[in-house]
Amino acid sequence: MTKLHGFVLFFALAVFTACGGAVVLDGNESMETSVDDDGGGGAISVTTTTTVGGSGGDTGVGGFGIGGSSPVKLVVEDQGLPTSNTCSRAKLLHYSLRALDVPLEVVNQSFRIAAADAGAMVVGSTGTYYFGSFSLRDSTDGELLMESVKMPISVPGTTDVLIDFTGSITLAPWEKRGLVLQAHEISCTEDAPGEFLAKQYYVLFLPMEVGDVLDTSTSPGVNLEPYEVVQPDPLGSSFTVLP
Repeated sequence: MTKLHGFVLFFALAVFTACGGAVVLDGNESMETSVDDDGGGGAISVTTTTTVGGSGGDTGVGGFGIGGSSPVKLVVEDQGLPTSNTCSRAKLLHYSLRALDVPLEVVNQSFRIAAADAGAMVVGSTGTYYFGSFSLRDSTDGELLMESVKMPISVPGTTDVLIDFTGSITLAPWEKRGLVLQAHEISCTEDAPGEFLAKQYYVLFLPMEVGDVLDTSTSPGVNLEPYEVVQPDPLGSSFTVLP
């Protein structure tokens, strides 16, 4: 499946709320939590889902066994929504990368952030960037894992953007690492009524492609093929920024 196809499939997900408001996601397996954020004082109520690949055997991952004959080398898993959210900073997506029996290096990761509602924008009608920058951090200690990315240069009225991270995240055999996609400098105002506040948006983790992950058990490393990566389809969340 291409990154564009994965983006289209994401319309099945339901509602997250940023800017200190309520958050709701729909899915097959659910978790609910309510917490105070670390700045806005709002509460987050979460219902989210985790679905990885197909139905495997007793020891399968997404339809592939984990034994020596398995072609799978990397598993991407939804870890539920983070429990922190303010106007200035929002943790949009929490997931993990798990290597199986070989060492890996993840060098590229891509996300799409887009408006779901008619009239909604990611860049306002007079040019205000409603999202400032984005980072990928370790979900345990907050370590910056890939260099932060500024909001791509966009014209007024833009409704979606592609966020590309490049760098190096290494995984030893059988290592699992949690990651958080974090947005910074989220606007709590809008250029004109109905462009941003109370509108629905979504963020989607785009499927890994050839060149995104290397098997480093040999030198030089070898690119993983799509069939060697198992990940939820789709993996993402949607959100609404409340006034």
